Amino acid sequence: MALTACTHCQGLVPAASDRCPNCDTPVVARRSRAVRIAGGLFVGGAFATTLMACYGGPPRPTELPQPTPGSASPSSTSTDPPPVSTIAPPEAKP
Repeated sequence: MALTACTHCQGLVPAASDRCPNCDTPVVARRSRAVRIAGGLFVGGAFATTLMACYGGPPRPTELPQPTPGSASPSSTSTDPPPVSTIAPPEAKP
């Protein structure tokens, strides 16, 4: 016969009893070990997912495209026109 401690008076309560024999307080059933482990895994997984969402995963190496031998660099063959200024020059005052 297993005995547990009463949460109110700290007296010993038989496992099969639903009330404390010393103070007549109802005994609260404790969750099983499997439920506590599953809850801990869920909370830990949610915490890890939150951290990864906020800070990202581990850094990954990025590969830059390597120029092929004999080709010119992209900046020397650019045919784009020079940028146009959108600011109007100040008007001359007479």
